[in-house]
Amino acid sequence: MRTTPTAALEVALGLPPLDLFIQQEAAMALIRLKHLGLWHKRGGSHSKLWDQLVEYEPLIAAPCDRIPKHHIFTRRYYIQIHGNDRDQSGINEVRIYTDGSKTRSGTGAGVFSQDLNINISLALGQHSSIFQCECVAITYAATTAISRGIKDYNTSTGTARYIQWGNPPMD
Repeated sequence: MRTTPTAALEVALGLPPLDLFIQQEAAMALIRLKHLGLWHKRGGSHSKLWDQLVEYEPLIAAPCDRIPKHHIFTRRYYIQIHGNDRDQSGINEVRIYTDGSKTRSGTGAGVFSQDLNINISLALGQHSSIFQCECVAITYAATTAISRGIKDYNTSTGTARYIQWGNPPMD
């Protein structure tokens, strides 16, 4: 096979030509750097690549909702997860229920608490993941609880585990 042309091998193996693959990877890196605010035009020939990409595909210039991973090593909260689902709440406890959901018509988050008189539904558009929706609901519930002077929290959700340990599921 040493004499087989590279183009024939690429077709046989289902690989794109090397020059096109490199261009694709460079374009993806440029888009990632641009949306993270790390791309700066400095007058070189490579700085014209963004303009060429936008001219070819204008949607590339649209705003991006990518959220870079942010590690917080000095966490100032503790999440306690109970092993059973029985209601063990006492008289002085406030219950807040949260949920995130995704349907064909879109995504959303909900927060309910009869104790705090909260009944909120938040529409989050078409492109949020269920995990993101649940995080929005938990954040809203926690912010509301803090604003009303509640300092201790207990949770039984899987999402709270992911918030604590930092490994969100892909859905």
